Amino acid sequence: MLPQTPRQPQLTITSGQAYNDFYILKTDFNQLSELTLQKTEVQQIRWATFEEVKQLVAVGCFIPYPDSLLSIMFEIGQNPNALWVFG
Repeated sequence: MLPQTPRQPQLTITSGQAYNDFYILKTDFNQLSELTLQKTEVQQIRWATFEEVKQLVAVGCFIPYPDSLLSIMFEIGQNPNALWVFG
């Protein structure tokens, strides 16, 4: 369970039969261990800066979204760190 989860995603991207919902969470928790995640839906979770996410994309450890999309998502979150939740 995520604290203060919005009911609707801030952004949805579709490609063929796949889709990604983006939610930006603003909350005051600090420990990722405070979250209860669906093991069948979430492979890994961590805090990351914009530059770290770009590096993860570059080495094939993150969905290869364009830098421009990643930049927009971080700007929307108005935070140098963001918790990314994909649906």
